[in-house]
Amino acid sequence: MWLKLCILLTYYINYMIASNCTQIKGNQIYEGSEIHIPGGNGDLQSIPANFHCVYRITVPRDSFYKLYASVDKTGIGGNPYRYIVTPGGEMTIEVVTKSLFMNTKMAISVYYRAYCKQLQISDGQTISIPGNSLQPIPANYSCTYVITAPTSPTTGLYANVTLISNMSGNQDKIIVTDITGTNDWDPDISYYNYIVIPGSSMSFQIKTGELFMASMFLIKVEWHEVNIGPTKPMIRDEINYVDLRLLKDDTSVFNSVTFSANEQLVVSQVYYISVQIDFPNCFVIDGNITDQKKIFAFKNFNYAGYESESNYMTFVMFSKGMNAYVLNLLSVAKEYNYPFAAASNPGLSFYLNSSDHSPGQKTALEIINFESIGNRITDLNIQSKTCKAYVVSGSPSNSNILLDLSTAVIPHYIDVNNLSVVAEDCAFTMDIEASDGGAHENYLCNQIEDHQIFDGSTVYIPGKSIEMETISKSFNCIYKIRTPGNSTGSLYAEVELRNGIRGVNDYIRVIDADGNWDMMNNRTGIGGIPRTFLISPGGEMSIHVVTKFLFMNSKFSITVKYYRASCKIILDSEMFDGNIVYLPGPTLEPLPANFSCTYEIPAPADGLYARVTIIRGLDKPNDKITVIDITGEEIIINSTDVSDSNHPYWYVLPGSVLTMKVTTAIDSLNSSLLISVEYLKANIGPTRIMRADSEINFVDMSTLRDERYEFCSITFLSDERIVLNHAFKGDTVRENPDRFVIDGTFSEQKKVYRLDTLDHWSFFQTKSKAITIVTFIDGFEGFVLNRKSESDKFYFMDAIATDPIYLYPFGMRASTPDAVMATEVVHFEARGILVQNLKIHSDVCKAYIIDGAPNNSSKVIMDFSKPVKMPQILDFRYFSIIGVDCQKTSA
Repeated sequence: MWLKLCILLTYYINYMIASNCTQIKGNQIYEGSEIHIPGGNGDLQSIPANFHCVYRITVPRDSFYKLYASVDKTGIGGNPYRYIVTPGGEMTIEVVTKSLFMNTKMAISVYYRAYCKQLQISDGQTISIPGNSLQPIPANYSCTYVITAPTSPTTGLYANVTLISNMSGNQDKIIVTDITGTNDWDPDISYYNYIVIPGSSMSFQIKTGELFMASMFLIKVEWHEVNIGPTKPMIRDEINYVDLRLLKDDTSVFNSVTFSANEQLVVSQVYYISVQIDFPNCFVIDGNITDQKKIFAFKNFNYAGYESESNYMTFVMFSKGMNAYVLNLLSVAKEYNYPFAAASNPGLSFYLNSSDHSPGQKTALEIINFESIGNRITDLNIQSKTCKAYVVSGSPSNSNILLDLSTAVIPHYIDVNNLSVVAEDCAFTMDIEASDGGAHENYLCNQIEDHQIFDGSTVYIPGKSIEMETISKSFNCIYKIRTPGNSTGSLYAEVELRNGIRGVNDYIRVIDADGNWDMMNNRTGIGGIPRTFLISPGGEMSIHVVTKFLFMNSKFSITVKYYRASCKIILDSEMFDGNIVYLPGPTLEPLPANFSCTYEIPAPADGLYARVTIIRGLDKPNDKITVIDITGEEIIINSTDVSDSNHPYWYVLPGSVLTMKVTTAIDSLNSSLLISVEYLKANIGPTRIMRADSEINFVDMSTLRDERYEFCSITFLSDERIVLNHAFKGDTVRENPDRFVIDGTFSEQKKVYRLDTLDHWSFFQTKSKAITIVTFIDGFEGFVLNRKSESDKFYFMDAIATDPIYLYPFGMRASTPDAVMATEVVHFEARGILVQNLKIHSDVCKAYIIDGAPNNSSKVIMDFSKPVKMPQILDFRYFSIIGVDCQKTSA
C-alpha cells in the first residue's frame, strides 16, 4: 500500500533530502509491541525542513500469534487517521517537507496485536485487550474472549471488567454474555462495567464486517483474590434467612454465604416496605461457589418461590443494600404451599385463606422482625365459621405452637423475632408489627377499676359522658368490662356502645360475655342506634377499638351501668329427674318497668336434660325475651310470639347451657311472664370407638331408642377429626329442630349444632376427636362416619341408605379434572344390596365398587371399566363406590 502525504506542495520532491528516517526493525515486531514514530509516546513531534521519508510498516504472514498492526497517523490539525495492516501485508507512509521550516508536526503509532489472544490470570494484575488504549481492529475480525474466574471452596479470584466500545460500522458489533447469561450490550452506550465472581465466566464476541470502519474496543480486566464465605446447613424447624444488610460488611469488597441441604431448596424474597433490589454487582447462585447451576442478578431475582436445581443456594454481594431472602427445604415448601415471606418492620397486613387451595393443603406466611426481638399481633379478623390456624416459632414445620388463632385474644405479644402463621382450615386477616416492648406491653387502656364497680355505678369510656369522643390515629385499646362473680345480690352490667368509626380501615370488635363476636366499622351505622350488651355476674366482655395510621376523626363511647336484679338462679339441688322449675317465679307474676334479667338454664353432663317452655309471654309491645340457645343462636321473642296455641320450647342437652334475657321497656307496666324448666333423665347412649379398617362406621338412631325415654344419643371417639354424613332413604325426616350434633362429648363440648342448620349438614367435620348425635324424634335416622384422613383423599364424599321399597337413583360426575369421588352405601337393616341398573355416560369409565370403607383395607368387587351384568345382588351390609374418571348413573 502506498500513501503520499504532501505538507507543502510548492516544492519538487526531487530536491528533498532524507533525514531521521528510522524504520521498524524485525525485533520490534511482536505481540504487544507499541512503536511511536518519529519518537515520544505517540504525541505530535516537529520535523525539520527538507524532510523526506517513506516509512514501511509490515506484518509477517506466519507468526505464532497471527499478528496484525493497528496504525494511527496524525497530521495537520492533530486529527488522527487509522489504518490496519493484516498478516503478510505492508503499508507505507511518505512524509515530505520543503526548504522553509514551518514547524510541521507528525506522529505515527503502530500497535502490533494478536488475533484473539486470551487473557492471563493473576491476583492483582490488570490486563487490557487488545492493548492499553482504544485501537482499531481489522475488517472481518471475529474473536470471542472468555474471562473465567478460578475458585476453590475457600478462596478465589474475581474480575472487575470494563468494556469501552467504539464500534463504527453497521455490521460491527460486540456480543456480551455476562455471568448470568444476559447480553446487555448497546451500540449507543460506550462504557460498561461487569463483575466475574469466583467460579463463573463471561464472554465478549467481537465481530466486524467486510469494510474496515476503524471500529475500536478496549476490555480491561482487574483480578483480585478474595475469601469465600461460610456454608450454613439448613435447619428444618427454623426460618433460614439471609439479611443482606448484615451479609455485606465494611472490611471486604466481596462477601458471600452458602446454604446447603440434602434436598432442593425454595427461595422467597422477603416482602419488605424498605426493600432495595436494584443495587449493582450482587448475585444469587443456584449452587455453591464451585458448582454453579445458574446465576441471577438481584434485580432479576424477585421470586416468590424459586425452586433450586441443586441442594445449595449462594448469595454474593459487592455493594450494600436492604433486602432479605428466606429459604425452605423443598419438602417443607410443598407441604405449606410454597409459603410467602414478609418483614414485620414497621407493620404488615395480610390475608390467608386455606380454601383458596386444594382440600387439605396447608398455607403459611413466614414473618421476620429484622430490627429487634418480638412481634405484636394487633388485629385478627377470622372470616370463616371454622378456623384451624396457629402461630409457630420459626419454620411452618415447627411443632412449637405459640398461639392458637381460634382462641387468641388480640393484641398479643410474641417474644420471638421470627415466626410462621399457618392456616390449615381458616380464612382470616391479620395485622402484625415489629415490637421490642416485650410482654409487659399494656393495651388495656383506662380500665374500669374495682372501686367503680358497685350497684348504681355508671362508668363512661373514654370520656366523662355518654357523648362520643374523637380518638387519635394508631389508636389500639382493648377495654375489659367485667362483673364480680361473688357479688352479693347478683351484680349485672349493662353496656351501651356507640359507634362513630369513620376511617375505612378503623373498626370496633366486640366479644360479648357469651363469647360471640361482632365487627363494627364505618359501614355499620356511624352514630346510629347504640348497641346494648348484658354481662351476668362473674362475666366479662371485651371491646377492641382500633384506628390505623391515617387520622379520620373516628369516635366512640361506652357507657357501663352496674345494677342488681332479682334474678332466679337454678340451684344444683333443683336439677333432678321430673322436677319443674318456674321462672321468674312459681306463678305468673307482673314485672316492673325497665326490668332486665338474664336467666342461665344449665343441664348437668351426667344424665339430665331440660325442656324449656314459655308458658306465658310478655304482654307489652316493647318487651322482649332474648334467647341464646345451646347452639349459640339468638332468638328474639316478642309479645306476639307466644299464644295459647303456640308455646316456644328449647332443649338443653346434658353439659350445655341456655340463657334467656328478659327486658321490659321503661314505660312498661305489669307485663307478665312464666317459663317452665323441666328436668328429665337423659338415657345417654353408647360410646363407640371409630374403626380404622375396612368396616364402615354407621348408626341408625332408631335402633338405639328406648321407648321409655324421649332422649336418644350415641358418641363416637377417634384419634383424629371425624367427618359425618347424613344417610337418607325414602322416609327419612328431612327437617326437624329436635336433632343435634355435638362436636365433642357431653362433658367436653366444642360446639353444639342443630342438624337442620348445619351449612353442609350432609358432610360435617369436627374440630375435636369426638362427635355426639342426639335426637328426640322417632323413626329412621341414619349416619355414616369417617376419619378425616380417609375423607381428605376424595374431592367429594357422601353416603346413602338402601330402602327395600324406594329405589334410590344416584349419579357421579366429576366437576373438575382428576376429582375422585366416593359414595358409601349402607343397608342399615341387614345384608344384601340390589344394584338394579347401571348407565355409563362417558367413553372411559374408571370406577369400581369396594367391599367396605373407602380405604386401602377394602377390596374391589365390581370394576365398571369392564362389562358388568345387571341386576346384581351384592351379599354385603355395605360397600363404597369410587369414581375416578367416569360419569355414571346407577340405582
